[in-house]
Amino acid sequence: MTGMSPFYANKGYYPRLQILTYPGLPSQPAAPFVADLEEVHTELKLAIREVQERYQKSADAHRTPVPEI
Repeated sequence: MTGMSPFYANKGYYPRLQILTYPGLPSQPAAPFVADLEEVHTELKLAIREVQERYQKSADAHRTPVPEI
């Protein structure tokens, strides 16, 4: 046991559990961060889709046809 959370081990600080949202007040310093995060999410979604298609092709190659009744 390490005595620390995985979050702390990765980030070096503990997460804040209090979330303050102000939907009417956009944050200028956060805009580049949000844009970068959206780009990362887009890349991850594409990578997940590609992996799902690869697994689907592999699974379909081992399937037997549905028997006719």
